[in-house]
Amino acid sequence: MITRMVNKFHVDPKPVDSKFSASVFSAMLDNTDPDRIYFIKSDIDQLAPYQKTLDKEIAHSKTGYLNLFTGIYQARLKTADSLVDIIAKKTFQF
Repeated sequence: MITRMVNKFHVDPKPVDSKFSASVFSAMLDNTDPDRIYFIKSDIDQLAPYQKTLDKEIAHSKTGYLNLFTGIYQARLKTADSLVDIIAKKTFQF
């Protein structure tokens, strides 16, 4: 559906290839974790195999990367939230 919409409504559609895959991969990380405080190296290593194959995922209507990405992201957000709760329980001394 995404590729069909892009081809139909985009004036100059970009080819969905490995360069597109790398761009989407980077954009997802940049947009969800711009300050690099959530994802850890092992998370990035786990996601890295998809960096050049997202075009194939899209072409074959697969959601493996998206499921993995959202699962890791949700886990990291829960961890950060838990840390904030622990830190907030203690009084701050300036």
